[in-house]
Amino acid sequence: MGQKHYLGLDVGTQSVKGLVFDPEQDHGVIARAGQPLDLIPGLPTGAAEQHPDDWWQAVIQVLQQLAEQTDLSRIAGVGVSGQQHGSVFLDDSGAVVRPAKLWCDTSTADEAQQLTQKLGRSVPVGFTASKVTWLAHHEAENWQRTAHVLLPHDFINYRLTGSMTMDSGRMRSSSGKAKRRLVWTRPLACGSGRISSVESTTSTTVNAAGGSTTLTTGTSPS
Repeated sequence: MGQKHYLGLDVGTQSVKGLVFDPEQDHGVIARAGQPLDLIPGLPTGAAEQHPDDWWQAVIQVLQQLAEQTDLSRIAGVGVSGQQHGSVFLDDSGAVVRPAKLWCDTSTADEAQQLTQKLGRSVPVGFTASKVTWLAHHEAENWQRTAHVLLPHDFINYRLTGSMTMDSGRMRSSSGKAKRRLVWTRPLACGSGRISSVESTTSTTVNAAGGSTTLTTGTSPS
């Protein structure tokens, strides 16, 4: 396989960026690429949303751009980062239920205030907890379809590996209750128990794709 390279992907609010790094080279970075992202237009005041499938398509385009610059078959590891507090709602099959409400979305201010009172601790409006409650309050049909909630970079990890995981630190900052497996507090989940568990990991955990991810074309487990 030759010298090992490493791939970094970042799912930001304005773009998806990627780079390939060679730790044996002085300057390290041997390829880089980016793909812009837009907010969904025409939403009510305070709402800020993007569709998770658009992030994934941007990742595929970034991988294709990187493949034009270097041999991705030499990739030995992949690291994914991203915008925090975006809410990705998935159904039982792993399909996206609705566009993600982003960290800068303030349309859930009422829900954040309600959760702050119920939990006895501050729940900022940008955190994921208020978005989950907002969905239950305002979009009953979508709420009934929702089985999993992930953050943006967790969604990309899921598309790359087929595993639903969330870093334990990100769980806490979402105002959920983090144990070995994610258990949402009752006020957050509106008492319905609909949210399925998601594996809690540490920042050093490696999610393996089992050889099923083809980085040269951007395909992954569906």
